[in-house]
Amino acid sequence: PEKLDMGMGEVKTVYVGIKNDKNSNLNYRIEFDMLADSQGSSRSYKSVLKYKSPAKSLEQGSTEVGVVDISIPQSDFSKGNYILKVSIIDADLDEIYASDDILLAIE
Repeated sequence: PEKLDMGMGEVKTVYVGIKNDKNSNLNYRIEFDMLADSQGSSRSYKSVLKYKSPAKSLEQGSTEVGVVDISIPQSDFSKGNYILKVSIIDADLDEIYASDDILLAIE
């Protein structure tokens, strides 16, 4: 997975590349699964992620970049490594179109 080094209280912008390989328009949204630490425990992402663009449509063969701000609250996290799964959801089928993991290294 891609690695993102962050400090407590820091905010970083993550760019998610999306390519429509379908034979029609792709109506999509970006979703995030739980953060998991190196011990396998997980927590809700809602206090950590801020969306800039909720749902969009992408023409056949087109590409786009989704933008998401990630902030690490100073009191909510311990230093360590966390896994964040980013999923592009096909809104018409309500299923994962593509996904990737980001390794958050919190210092």
